[in-house]
Amino acid sequence: MIISPNDSKTYHPLTLDNGLRVLLIQDLNSEKSAASLTVNCGHFDDPTDRQGMAHFLEHMLFLGTQSHPEPDAFPQLISQQGGSHNAWTATEFSSYFFDVNNDSMAQVLSHFSQFFSEPLLAAQYIEKERHAIDAEYKLKLKEDSHRIYQVHRETINQAHPFSKFSVGNIDTLQDRNGESIRQELVDFHHKYYVAEHMTLVLLSPMPIDEQTELVQRLFAPLPKRAGPSRQIKVPIHLAEHQGIRVDIKPHKQSQKLIVGFSMSVDERYYQNKTVGYIGHLIGYEGKGSLLSLIKGKGWCNNLSAGRGINGNNFKDFNVSFELTNEGLAHTDEIITLLFEYIALLKQGTTHETLYQDKQTLLSLAFNYQEKTKPINQVSHLSLNMFHYQPEHYVYGDYIMNGFDRQEFDQFCALLNPDNMRLINIRPDVVTDREANWYHTPYKVTPIDPQKLTSWRNIDSTNPALTLPIKNLYLQNEVKLEARDPNHLSEIPQLIEASEGFNFWFKQDVLFNVPKGHCYVAIDCPTSICSVENIAITRLFTELFLDEVVEAHYAAELAGLSYHIYVHQGGITIHTSGISTNQHILIEQLLNALHHQDFSERRFDEIKNQLHSHWVNSSKSKPVSQLFAILTSALQPNNPTMGQMAEAIAGVTFEQFNAVKEALFTQVHVDAFCCGNWTKAQAQLMSSTVKQALFEKAGAEPHPEVIRPILSLKQHHHLAIEKTLQHYDNAIVMYYQADNKNPRTIALFMLLNHIMAPEFFHHLRTEKQLGYLVGTGYVPLNRYPGLAQYIQSPDNDSTLLHHYIDGFNQDFIGELADIPAAQWRKMQHGLIIQVLEKDSNLRVKSQRFWMGIGNKDPEFDERDRVAAQIAALTPADLHDFAHQTLLEATDSKITVKTAAHHKSENEDKSDSESESASEDEAVIFPLKIIDAGQLTAQLKAFSD
Repeated sequence: MIISPNDSKTYHPLTLDNGLRVLLIQDLNSEKSAASLTVNCGHFDDPTDRQGMAHFLEHMLFLGTQSHPEPDAFPQLISQQGGSHNAWTATEFSSYFFDVNNDSMAQVLSHFSQFFSEPLLAAQYIEKERHAIDAEYKLKLKEDSHRIYQVHRETINQAHPFSKFSVGNIDTLQDRNGESIRQELVDFHHKYYVAEHMTLVLLSPMPIDEQTELVQRLFAPLPKRAGPSRQIKVPIHLAEHQGIRVDIKPHKQSQKLIVGFSMSVDERYYQNKTVGYIGHLIGYEGKGSLLSLIKGKGWCNNLSAGRGINGNNFKDFNVSFELTNEGLAHTDEIITLLFEYIALLKQGTTHETLYQDKQTLLSLAFNYQEKTKPINQVSHLSLNMFHYQPEHYVYGDYIMNGFDRQEFDQFCALLNPDNMRLINIRPDVVTDREANWYHTPYKVTPIDPQKLTSWRNIDSTNPALTLPIKNLYLQNEVKLEARDPNHLSEIPQLIEASEGFNFWFKQDVLFNVPKGHCYVAIDCPTSICSVENIAITRLFTELFLDEVVEAHYAAELAGLSYHIYVHQGGITIHTSGISTNQHILIEQLLNALHHQDFSERRFDEIKNQLHSHWVNSSKSKPVSQLFAILTSALQPNNPTMGQMAEAIAGVTFEQFNAVKEALFTQVHVDAFCCGNWTKAQAQLMSSTVKQALFEKAGAEPHPEVIRPILSLKQHHHLAIEKTLQHYDNAIVMYYQADNKNPRTIALFMLLNHIMAPEFFHHLRTEKQLGYLVGTGYVPLNRYPGLAQYIQSPDNDSTLLHHYIDGFNQDFIGELADIPAAQWRKMQHGLIIQVLEKDSNLRVKSQRFWMGIGNKDPEFDERDRVAAQIAALTPADLHDFAHQTLLEATDSKITVKTAAHHKSENEDKSDSESESASEDEAVIFPLKIIDAGQLTAQLKAFSD
């Protein structure tokens, strides 16, 4: 097998006698073991009269085996051993995966293997899980991705399995003629879940020979019989499915034009990645690009190319345009420009050079590959094993053997008007039909023959369009810097501290990659003066990103990236990637902050786009909306998207410019770089940052902006009720700490760790209250907290509240009786999670950055929290849970949906990253007496 020079793991592929293909990975440095089994069975295999069967089986496999019949046995085991698990079902595959503490791998893998050899598929859980599937289906009714997907399914060849309904619901999975669906489920498992159609990946510090013995013992019982070989012999598109225009009315505000081309991409093409190279060129965002020209005309905000549905005998190549209001009237001209760019591709003579740039970047990414979490790696590789040759299981994603002109011309030839479908997504389209299952309004019409003729005849290029030039960023040497013997501290060092400015540095000596991360958090008091200013600051970041993308796109293609986002006190800039020349990118971005004169037309376009995005938040999942209301109630500097939409609507270009000019007049800066730099290089970056923000811009130093948090302590239980335009009801209950010491953090974390699987099993699996059911440890502005949430299609929020209260009573009673051995396992599992080693440079840099924001100069808070977890007793947790969940109602906030009654004519279909620059939060008391006062005092929630 071909693996990265930076990969110290040992890989060993083998095939068991029953045909199961296995990849064993020994990682001596891994603190977690993980496994993934993928089976070549998905919704394509659903019987026509049992659509959703593959998805239903995925759910049922977790609910007990013959050896472990308890439906919550596996989740409980995983939780006790500090692990996690998940699964998914797609068109042609279903995948199951978990991670766990190393010393528990054999035990958990044994239980996991029985999903596939001896699942219980218990009759008593058929009805419960059928309702869970139905709740999941109803949850997706208003998600545009599923609604648009369904239209796609109905406008292709109905003999192709892609046309099937993948999720399933209470009707497709119902019992029939007095017979339970269980036997059909058993037969489906027997038919498709056979060893030769499965792949298994294990990762562990365990020696390969021990892994081999374990796998052979546990997975040999998988059936050896031959399963059905899926061969899709019909095309996904017939002639009548091409040359059409599909108008779709979305649920959320959206304006997109998608130009789709049908391709048949054999898996052998992965070694050249020609289609990906074509997508890279069409999606290029630099000077002379298709996007640059269309954006310059004011017709388009964003463009993406290449993504589309795909499978073993089909692929859609999509070019997607996010349109401005003006662009809605110019879709024909946009399509014309697309075909002019395709003509340019076909005539291009520099493809060898441009392909080599892409090849060089993938080679760098592979040679300096960073570790990923074990669970992510095994789940990814178990799918790769179906698509790549054994020697390419790891390398297949990176391989680019060379530019093949014949292959390139073959695929470019498919980008023609006769092989095209136009998808027009906008709220004002006229429709004449409604999609099954998701009730999406749409209409299909043939594309005007005259337009098709005009597009067929485009064979000349537009002089305003050019292919990219060779990337100069890739010409510089990429190397690992020598370790600085005078700066080998295990934690970041503060290398400069002055009024309004702190710069931290940590040279990486662990991961051996020529990469780095640099964070610059700029606190601007002007940015948080009002909700309007907060919204304007967000608008400024969007305009800024839009303005600089063309100048820095070559840097992004060369492995440098940047992210700019609003935090509760201002703006953060985060650069990452190849360390070579990253200092230049930082300097250019910081200098550009003060020298942007945005056009009024672009201001209007981005403002409208942002306003639509914020308005769309009111159509998100109810649980998501309630969490947004919750965090805004407790964080005054974090208004809801509805509040910001209202604030930004009336902002004029003159008002925007006034705030923009004042934004950086007073700043406080916390900065940090971590990676492949020496201390001398870091000092130069520190000087660059300070000079750009203070000396060149003339900003005055300012104290940190305080991030206030509203305190619930010693006041009445805060309750917020919100009417949402959604069929589901939801509730979020949040319990707030009044301090942030390590023991309090430990108590909240351990309470959630033990509660989470119990809450899910009792209220989701047993009570079937809904699909979205869970708990979470949710700190806000450094103060720990616990959230419990349910979204339900069948129960109102008052009843959900009752169920949560009942669960809390029973759960607290059970805490007093936890056996000592089980308690130690739970403690140990959480401690392993808290102290988990950094898997790569990104995770390490992020952890240190959070430490800087949390005012943890020794970067040892997690060690102190772990020590407190180890010291806790069952009595400690019982008392804490009783006080927090039952007694201290003054430290609880409940956010829930109000009753919503559907009218007869209602349409059927109808968090920003936090800066690390946190300081000592001020606690503001909030006293709510009744619902009337609540409405008056929190008027901002009526968005």
